[in-house]
Amino acid sequence: MLRRTSLVVFCLLSGLLALPSVADPPRESGIRGRLVVAPELRDAKEWPVDDSRAAALRTSANVRRPRGRPIAPMMEPLPAITVVVDGEDVRNEQATERTIVVEGMRFVPGQLLMPQPGVLKIENKQRQAITVVDQTGKALATVAAGQIGSVSVAAGKHELAMKELPYARASVTVLAHAKELPVAADGTIGLVDVPSGDYTLAFYLGAAELRTQKLTMPSSGLLFIDATLSANTVVDVTVKDASVQIAVPVGGP
Repeated sequence: MLRRTSLVVFCLLSGLLALPSVADPPRESGIRGRLVVAPELRDAKEWPVDDSRAAALRTSANVRRPRGRPIAPMMEPLPAITVVVDGEDVRNEQATERTIVVEGMRFVPGQLLMPQPGVLKIENKQRQAITVVDQTGKALATVAAGQIGSVSVAAGKHELAMKELPYARASVTVLAHAKELPVAADGTIGLVDVPSGDYTLAFYLGAAELRTQKLTMPSSGLLFIDATLSANTVVDVTVKDASVQIAVPVGGP
């Protein structure tokens, strides 16, 4: 009887030891965090057109200035907020692809960021064909009404226009080797695997750079990005080492 009881106890202890301990949780490595955006910016439907494109649009041929009255700010749909890690060691598993829609005689969005060189798709919702040109006037693509065309874009800053609608402009910034950090609707930045090395952490609103800062990724560990974006597009960011974990005794509170 005693031998049988000892065997049962031994089996139970062996099973408990095989279970994962609460005191030793699995370790994460990479980058994660949160981005808190001011409600005035987060919920905005429109945003002022940037100065360079507004100046190009407000030519004497396009705008008749009323005497004694200021011209109202030019507006466009709010561009996307993007957070990236930029560095030569960044691995991007998927080809970079973005889409601009042509509707209402304008590009939507009017500005965007591409983390790496890739393909920019042009969806033409106008009732006429369009010819997309670059800042030199070179034709990049002709897209029939209701169709989707594509343009290959290299690293750098690009200004797009249309021959048929010369007052429609779009700004596209293409980075050489960056990786976008996924930001959920609640501001959570999901875990991203980033190789060890030195990088640049950057925040963009459309094609406009808001803030950059150096970031060093250790060979193992977890970095937590705690960032806020104000209504005036001012970014405040702190990078914390989140790899240290506090051991909790098994069976403790």
